[in-house]
Amino acid sequence: MKEMLKTTALFIDADHVRLTAIPQILEILSLEWTPIKMRAYGTQIGPRQKILRDHKVLPVEVVSVLPGKNSVDLVLTIDAMEELFCGHADSIAIASGDSDFTPLALKIREHGRPILIFGHSFTPPALRSAATSFHCVGWFQQEPGGKGSQTDSLESSVRREPTLDKRERLRSRMAELIREIIETDGQVTIGKLGAIINVRDPIFSPKRYGSGSLSALLKQLGGFTLAPVKREDGSLQDYQVILNDH
Repeated sequence: MKEMLKTTALFIDADHVRLTAIPQILEILSLEWTPIKMRAYGTQIGPRQKILRDHKVLPVEVVSVLPGKNSVDLVLTIDAMEELFCGHADSIAIASGDSDFTPLALKIREHGRPILIFGHSFTPPALRSAATSFHCVGWFQQEPGGKGSQTDSLESSVRREPTLDKRERLRSRMAELIREIIETDGQVTIGKLGAIINVRDPIFSPKRYGSGSLSALLKQLGGFTLAPVKREDGSLQDYQVILNDH
């Protein structure tokens, strides 16, 4: 008779973890846990609902009550606490790299429930330590053939590879991120791309690859077209990034 897997409730902070990481999260969970509740929380989750429907994750659109306040953290925490005290899952899983969830993780452990954290490579040590188990997901994917749940960032993984593979791997990662932004916002500019990279990989720098700027790096890698975006007076405002194979 097949052994029944223990159950878990998965809560995803869609403002800190890419929804395209959901298949990897579910694959890791499936080794030991059966999700009986899956929810994703975000302030602009509407355009990203297809992947949620495909994996039976309930989208929760969060409306910010006050400017500068992270309402996503609050709503997710309330639902996780409700599950802790009133739910039936054997464990609770949170997908986020936000250190604000550290007290929540500690409270869950304090009440004897396993807490699984799915974050990224720069997830703060406090949140990592609070988890029963920690896994890196999303933009910072596990190396092919790698072991364990710890992952390197884009920066370190690319620099470790041979020169010829390094260029193609970096171009592939950039293209992946650009496709995601196109799917969500419809257009990618150098400014927008740079801002997102700074959040997802703070140690990344074009200078490490012999380029003085992100636009110069994309030209060096090849496969991207930079189209000038001008203001009404004709002056240059930014560059739109276009995938040549898109």
